[in-house]
Amino acid sequence: METKTIISRVRCIRPFTALELRDKGEVSFCCTEWTKTGPLGNLWQTPLEDIWNGPVARHIRQAFYEGRFEEVCRADVCPVLMSEVEQDIFAPQEKTVLFALSRPVIDDISTGNTLLSQGPSYVLLANWHACNSGCIMCGPFRECYHAKKGHREVKILKKEILKNKDAAFARLLAGSILKTFPSIRVLGLTGAGDPFFRPDTRELLLKKDKPEHLSIALFTNAALLNKRMWSKIAHNRFLYINVSVDAAEKKTYEYIRRFLKWEQVKKNILLLGSLRRQGCFPLLILNFTVMRSNLDQILPFIALFGDKGPDRLYFQRVRGNIANRENFFDGQCRDEQLLKKLEDIKKQALGLALPGCNVQFGNL
Repeated sequence: METKTIISRVRCIRPFTALELRDKGEVSFCCTEWTKTGPLGNLWQTPLEDIWNGPVARHIRQAFYEGRFEEVCRADVCPVLMSEVEQDIFAPQEKTVLFALSRPVIDDISTGNTLLSQGPSYVLLANWHACNSGCIMCGPFRECYHAKKGHREVKILKKEILKNKDAAFARLLAGSILKTFPSIRVLGLTGAGDPFFRPDTRELLLKKDKPEHLSIALFTNAALLNKRMWSKIAHNRFLYINVSVDAAEKKTYEYIRRFLKWEQVKKNILLLGSLRRQGCFPLLILNFTVMRSNLDQILPFIALFGDKGPDRLYFQRVRGNIANRENFFDGQCRDEQLLKKLEDIKKQALGLALPGCNVQFGNL
């Protein structure tokens, strides 16, 4: 198979660069909703390094080499495959690119190897959903560690988190992942739960003896990322900080992100904006999941935070069937009137001039 032909068919480099570790031990290259193959394997049953070059992983890579990516991926929902832009794997790779290709892996792709000579450059620890929030869109995946006694909501003590069946394994994995794959250049924290609430990832962030080449892609609700916490983690090299917000005022925010306090979160976001302007890290993203309850908050959200330091305001659609018919995009609750209203809002939003801040609508 000619090298040029192979390269032109590699529409996505995640099967050659990335691993996402998910709950119940499952491992994937990317969001499992984007695939047709299911997980690559289960790290409770198979060593992680064996999953990386296991039969499912190699099958997916071969499908990409042969231009049969639609047999293994859902091209109708995957944002990479929906894009018309082909990836040039020979383009210079900066050290802080999320899915960076090393020269050995580029050589593997050039010759059509499915058994890669190096491990992943990016690993996302989405393997434990322990969180301090009870977001309405998280549904059954939520492990927010709150309980109800009568009409009172009572926070469960943090020591209860450590009794969770996944806790010991998650902490062991977080402590060993960099030794398992010295190839890792970017570590994603976390994609599930909050990195400052999860003991395993919080401990990892607090550690100072990490490899110099390692960058952190941080995903958080920012409720615990205050000035004091920043002073403890500022030694890390952050690729970016991505904060999920979803509202522009107290009532809507505290309805969507239950158990969190709007004023504290807003204060922490403004702190991050200030730190970004000071050059303390290279990229600040504010993420907004669009649903029925916050559709009218999109423009106020842009007005509130657009000039406060973020580089990007990213809007994406809610997924699945969640409580109170929040998903108005598809299924029985699809609402054409709201979809039209969203299109009008998008036109207004994209017409705004925000120096230094990019407004993006991902899958809307």
